[in-house]
Amino acid sequence: MPPEQRLAQELQIACVDQMSHSTCSQQMTILWSSQNLCTIFSQYHETSKAAIQQLLSASTASLNSRDTFLLVQVLSKSEYAMPKAQSQTLVQCIQNNLQDMSLSNVVTLTINLSKVKMRRSLSLIHKLALAVVAHLEDADSAQLSWFIWALGRYRTPIPWKVMSLLLDHFKSWLPWSNGSDIARVLFSLPWLCQPGPDNDRVLKKRKLFLLDLARKSQECLPDCTPQELVWMLRGFNRLSYYPGAIWMKLHRNACRLREAQFDPVLKDKMRAEYQRILSLG
Repeated sequence: MPPEQRLAQELQIACVDQMSHSTCSQQMTILWSSQNLCTIFSQYHETSKAAIQQLLSASTASLNSRDTFLLVQVLSKSEYAMPKAQSQTLVQCIQNNLQDMSLSNVVTLTINLSKVKMRRSLSLIHKLALAVVAHLEDADSAQLSWFIWALGRYRTPIPWKVMSLLLDHFKSWLPWSNGSDIARVLFSLPWLCQPGPDNDRVLKKRKLFLLDLARKSQECLPDCTPQELVWMLRGFNRLSYYPGAIWMKLHRNACRLREAQFDPVLKDKMRAEYQRILSLG
């Protein structure tokens, strides 16, 4: 075994042993302050699992907002699959501490939580959305797009009244948005848009929002990555919206510009999306 690998394993074993004799708050400090420990956890799954289990065996109900945030961040870097009981405890812990978290922390926590292997909680997802709505005046386009992207990873519709507030605020920031912001929103919208009681009104508002996204993204297309170009086209496809001939031409030009950066998987995805969107035009 290489010396650096042996050292990494010894560091993890020492950490697990130390955590078994520490309070919950001390455990989080040990876990977070140990140099590169999260990276080590992601590389050595078995030892990582032991450390995570030891950490979760403590009373997570007593964690404050900072420790809850750090716990989710550590879990997001682990391959540990949380059992139902631990998932429920973590959800309750997050709900108890949401009101004390800043907008930035709520956004980052939502992103990290989407990577944790645990049972999804619909009520928690909705409360995360409401927590961001409560801080909308402090949110910029990048924060909103990352938050909407993270919500999309849950594949769970958000109530239209809440989603409408998020989209309205993102629209107000659209003049300062870049292609990455727009691509993340378009990627997630098909999973999040849930028609409200007044279906025609909702569909009309959504169509106008997509029109604004298409217009703004035209100037951003040359700077988009291959993945973002696929996300944009897929989002329009899944929402059954044709962005227009000019947009399509600019999108094709951007794809040609980035052609050398497309891997085989992305090329296949792009071909499939083009076949679908042409039927909308």
